[in-house]
Amino acid sequence: MTLTALIAIYVRQNWRPYALAALMLATVSALTVYIPRQVGHVIDGLVAGTLHEEALLGELAWLVLAGVAIYFLRVAWRLQLFAASYRLGAQLRPRLYARLCQQGPHFSKKSAPVT
Repeated sequence: MTLTALIAIYVRQNWRPYALAALMLATVSALTVYIPRQVGHVIDGLVAGTLHEEALLGELAWLVLAGVAIYFLRVAWRLQLFAASYRLGAQLRPRLYARLCQQGPHFSKKSAPVT
């Protein structure tokens, strides 16, 4: 069995954390694009004189909220991936140990150095 097949089995078993991490990463990407566009709209509104104090404070609040959301989503998607990799390690480690314990003496026998 190839490494790709082994990984595909694990991904199929644990698709929810990967899908959630991908969704969070896509949201971070969208918010990262949203912030500069919104800053441009705020500046255009200020230059045109159409953005008054209440609207400006509302826009600034949305920008701060988007920045905070980006921070927490970045942490969350990484935690999802690290948790999934930890579970993979915890799942594969006993299997590897059991497999190594099944090996005979020839497996761990040191061979003489070739001279």
